[in-house]
Amino acid sequence: MSVLTTTADSDWPLQLFRRASVSVPAYASFLRSRDCDPAMVVEAADFGRVPLTSKENYLRSAPLADLMWHGSLGGTRLVASSSGSSGTPFYWPQDEDSLREAAHLNARVFDTFDCRSRSTLCVISFFMGTHVAGIYQLQAALCLAQRGYRLTAICPGIDVEENVRVLRDVAPGFDQTVVMGYPPLVKDVLAAASAANVPLEPLGLRLVFSGESFSEGWRDSVHQAARATDPLSSSLGIYGSADTGIIGVESPLTVHVRRAAAKDPKLCEALFPDAGALPTLVEFDPRYRHIEDVHGDLVLSTGSGLPLVRYRIGDAGRVLSMTTLAEAMARCGHHVPAHLAERSTGHFVALYGRMDVVCTFYAVNIYPDNIKGALERPDLVSRTSGRFVLGKEAAESGGQFLRLRVELAPDTALSPPLRQRIERAVGESLRTTNAEYRKLEEAMPGRRLLDVVALPHGDPVFVRTGKGRRVVP
Repeated sequence: MSVLTTTADSDWPLQLFRRASVSVPAYASFLRSRDCDPAMVVEAADFGRVPLTSKENYLRSAPLADLMWHGSLGGTRLVASSSGSSGTPFYWPQDEDSLREAAHLNARVFDTFDCRSRSTLCVISFFMGTHVAGIYQLQAALCLAQRGYRLTAICPGIDVEENVRVLRDVAPGFDQTVVMGYPPLVKDVLAAASAANVPLEPLGLRLVFSGESFSEGWRDSVHQAARATDPLSSSLGIYGSADTGIIGVESPLTVHVRRAAAKDPKLCEALFPDAGALPTLVEFDPRYRHIEDVHGDLVLSTGSGLPLVRYRIGDAGRVLSMTTLAEAMARCGHHVPAHLAERSTGHFVALYGRMDVVCTFYAVNIYPDNIKGALERPDLVSRTSGRFVLGKEAAESGGQFLRLRVELAPDTALSPPLRQRIERAVGESLRTTNAEYRKLEEAMPGRRLLDVVALPHGDPVFVRTGKGRRVVP
């Protein structure tokens, strides 16, 4: 069943469909190939029968220009890239509407931080270059500065030492500093700044996270490192993707709800059934993002940049209204604080996780094929079962690393040379098939990012429990 946001919000997605079916060559062809007659999609209820698009069945099936309005890249103002499971970049054109939307959706974050009245250094600690996150946030910050926000942007990227220099030498000249980056990188920067005796408390640090999920306990620890005192508004997360830009942002209300769910398992299950772990919870603006929950898959429609109609973004999750959220909380003995609800959009999406990603590491998506290719090499295919579990762990020296547990084939003996051979093969495969991992490794020279553990066949680690870790395949 397709769950639409609200009846009132369903008009523009239908208009988007009608326009795209005529004016986007690749989409018109897509509909014909699936025997979908646009003339039969008349009412909002019909929209749920429009075939779903995805990167595989739509975006990669046509030249980039054919995916744009009128089959032209002429209106494009910026092009960013992302790397998928094959390591081959996909390019995402952005037009004037995309950039305006980026500013509008970011404004909710900067309004929470009172950036109209306080001079603010915006430290953008995402990948730069053609990667979407860094340039997307830079464009939004510059646009908001033109609209009267007291924002000054600086882009040290993922270089921890450069971030520390910015906090030491530049940030003291501002009322406050907002550090935007991948959660583990932000933590690394704060730890490095403290080790370098940079006074953090006077900087008035605010934090913005994107790229991967985190627990509320982790948020508390980072707040402590940043000398931040407000649990609801000192840090906010952004839910976005290369495909669509920002989808939603945390607010003091969603942080409040998530913290309550983290302490109350009954509330967590009522709000996020079958999630398996505490999801990210954000608000979205239905004027710019139309989100559906189709059998647990999140499906998005947006008309800016590269237009997408009923696009499967590869995330599992749930769409909630304010009524649904409030009723679930009330059943579990909680309430929605009025002072937090008054500025809410009333539209929420809970992100359970990626459908096609094994692990996200410093915002780099690690896909099954990045690992499987190594285990299927002629010298290893008979020595392993092909099953593996990949996760992140904290290093004693700070930061994170990837821990890969590989199941050996029956009757294969454990040996240090075999473990080392698997580790070398997996490292080579990651560098070859995942451009973003390769760039991450280049940005962190001398740091061990991968550790492989070889375990005997039948080890309990590889028993599928349905929750928590993911066993591949």
